[in-house]
Amino acid sequence: MSIFEKRPLAFLIAGTAAGFLIFTGAGSILRVLLALFAFSLLVFSIVRFAKHKPNSRIMLIMSAFVLLSFLVSHLYFDMWFDFEKRFSESTDDAGNVEVSGVGIVTEEIYFSDGYGIYEIGTQSVNGAPLTKYRVYLTINGASSNFTPGDRISFEATVDPYNSGDQLSTYSKAKGISANLLATGVPTITEHGDPPLEHRLSVLRTSFTSYCTGLLGDDAGGLVSALLVGDKELLPGNILTDFRRIGVSHVLALSGMHLAIITAALEKLMTFLRINKKARSAIMIVCIIGYMAIVGFPSSVVRAGIMLIIADLLFLAGALPDRITSLFVALAVIIVVKPFAIYDIALWLSFGATLGIIVAAGFTPERRGGIGTRILRFIVTSLSATFFAVALTFAIICVTFEAISLATPFTSPLFSLVAEIYMYLGGLALIFGKIIPPLVWLMQWLYSGIFKCAALISGIPGIYVSCDFAAVSILCFVFTTALIIFLVCRIKHRKIYATALSLFLVMTLVVSAVLTRSVHLRSSVIYDRSGSEERITLMSSGETMVIDLSPRRKSQAYSTANILSGERIPDLDSYFLTTYGAALPDYFDTLFRQIKVRYVYLPLPENENEEDILLKTSEVCLRYGTDVTLYQQDEALTLGDIELKSLYRSSLGDGAERTILSFSYSGHSVTYLSSGVLDGEITEKATDAISSSDTVIFGCHGKSYSDIVRFAGTYPGVRRIILSGNRVEIPDEVLVYYENRDTAIEILPKKVVIN
Repeated sequence: MSIFEKRPLAFLIAGTAAGFLIFTGAGSILRVLLALFAFSLLVFSIVRFAKHKPNSRIMLIMSAFVLLSFLVSHLYFDMWFDFEKRFSESTDDAGNVEVSGVGIVTEEIYFSDGYGIYEIGTQSVNGAPLTKYRVYLTINGASSNFTPGDRISFEATVDPYNSGDQLSTYSKAKGISANLLATGVPTITEHGDPPLEHRLSVLRTSFTSYCTGLLGDDAGGLVSALLVGDKELLPGNILTDFRRIGVSHVLALSGMHLAIITAALEKLMTFLRINKKARSAIMIVCIIGYMAIVGFPSSVVRAGIMLIIADLLFLAGALPDRITSLFVALAVIIVVKPFAIYDIALWLSFGATLGIIVAAGFTPERRGGIGTRILRFIVTSLSATFFAVALTFAIICVTFEAISLATPFTSPLFSLVAEIYMYLGGLALIFGKIIPPLVWLMQWLYSGIFKCAALISGIPGIYVSCDFAAVSILCFVFTTALIIFLVCRIKHRKIYATALSLFLVMTLVVSAVLTRSVHLRSSVIYDRSGSEERITLMSSGETMVIDLSPRRKSQAYSTANILSGERIPDLDSYFLTTYGAALPDYFDTLFRQIKVRYVYLPLPENENEEDILLKTSEVCLRYGTDVTLYQQDEALTLGDIELKSLYRSSLGDGAERTILSFSYSGHSVTYLSSGVLDGEITEKATDAISSSDTVIFGCHGKSYSDIVRFAGTYPGVRRIILSGNRVEIPDEVLVYYENRDTAIEILPKKVVIN
């Protein structure tokens, strides 16, 4: 049977929400076509209704609501939420949109040495009506930081969102309408009380402090993450390992956590012999209070609304319908927070919950002995996991472009472990001071959970890329078949569900095979974007990144995105030729997104580099990454690729002069940074060039005002890549290489050398 059979309200909400979502994400031309289609559907529905056709009433209501959802999406996102377009008439000489206004500081995102990022609730912008937005305001040069509750007057330019950028999508999902860059230091016009949202955040921080003070940073941090969603003190390696084994949802506060907490509260009230109606009323109050304490995240609000609906229906003497309750919860969230359609966590929570509800229809009957009950538990867990994964598979493939093969096994296991940990954690927080063994038990359990996650995460090939055309096609076919299964009447549903599960397994196998095939071939990929340079080596199933840039924390995101684009879900080796002050923070950010097994660093040349090495080693230790120091001219191997650092001389600020060489499959490649064709190392540079068939002239973080002449004629060179150096090739030398059919590429962003 269809999930919408005898559920007209769920069907109406599903169509309206789908229209709102599709119209918001569509381009301008497609929007016009969709609006025309909805209008035509409305006219057709009116005609059918006038002729008294079957089901014409529900079709008329649906078409009217879909058209209304298109209109609301346009009014909200294009005419109000789109901050930059609304104030586009005011621009400076550089074409940046200028605004001035007043607002309340609601949260301090970051502040250090006069540089700060704040969340602002605007009260007025450019004197225009209806200008209460939430924005991020970046301030440079402030002598002191602002505090939540301060009323400020500011002037700023708008930093536009990048279309499709994950950080922009994350900001929009929080209701942030714009990123603003202050053109001066804002003026505080009034000091006020911090907003409720900030005070609740302080309350969560206090709870985390109590947890860590009693149980220790690690065990307490995990308890806090599971109970109130505060993951600030949770080690980054746990986040990485949990994502790689497919159980990130265990650490992301969701309906599962609320269900566990409410179940514990229900048992407590039953033990206290509170009657059912009083329990339901108390439960509603507690659910609303919990949602407020944790900051009203969409996934928790979704679960909270479903539980409140169930309790209200019980008080009214009616039976709840979980699917209808789920869609009503979705409707309430989107009506109250339309920007929640950008919230990936909401859609993952919604899809997984719908999958679990559908899976309940395949649960075996509750009868039999212990063996039968164990078998029923296994079948039920696997069925729930399959449908939860199935209904979120497309979102995961499109958003994260990678998926864990361990999910079917780890998801039920770690969900059960999380439930046990939450119950024991609650007891430890209450009785830990008088019963110390509870604290020891929590610390022991934490150690066991961490080791188990790290062990599974370290299995080669457990986390695979989905960014392949073949996988995208299979994902589309699977999702289409799944939608048919959900909305259409199908006679043999168990057979259909079995076929779906086999198709999903086949898709995962194809992803694993294609990911492995990318790693097996030997190739060298040179990448350059601005001051960022990297060389990716792949050979015999192993992957190494040679990073040639000064490292900044923000660059970790672009590095992870580039590796994802190359279908590299994890790295065997990360090779650095330089030290930079931001290196520890860079690695801490990068390792949260991608697993790296080994880091290679040069022998430090001074005390500053030794200090950076010490801090970097501490970060690597937390993530289970081994650090190896290498010397000049020492050969390192990756499959059949041999790599040597021929020369290194630090220039400060994370830049240096560098000569690298690597050879494989008959190829010999030399990389030279700026400045190595002059001075004392000219001979070493020319020797490296003479033994190579491919030469890369890079910039390595520094550009020079002087022009370096590349005047040599090397018969073995078949490819020259000029990518950032100010290199001049004399005409006679240029003719020499052209006559030998030598490829000369100027400022390429990406080069594949095979």
